[in-house]
Amino acid sequence: MSAIDDGVTKIGRDLIRDWASAKERVERLREQINRAEAEAANAEIVLARWMLPPDATKGEVISIWFGDSLLQVTADESCSNSHRPGSIRWRSCGPKLSEYMR
Repeated sequence: MSAIDDGVTKIGRDLIRDWASAKERVERLREQINRAEAEAANAEIVLARWMLPPDATKGEVISIWFGDSLLQVTADESCSNSHRPGSIRWRSCGPKLSEYMR
């Protein structure tokens, strides 16, 4: 093999290694995102159940002031027999939610 062939082989090897490494990183990050999304969805269900009274009707909105912001939940279905009782909405009038969690 000539010096040129060795260079092309090394470049090709490096490119394949970089590509494989990037693919593995994307897969790890995708798994982390999936776990985080599942945790957030479960936390939203628990929070909605806590905020909504058992007799809340579909479309009913309950609001709680938290610092300078308003946390709202809208009942999606009858709360007593729903897996996902409501949708949470954060209406910020001041500091961001993450600033309260420090």
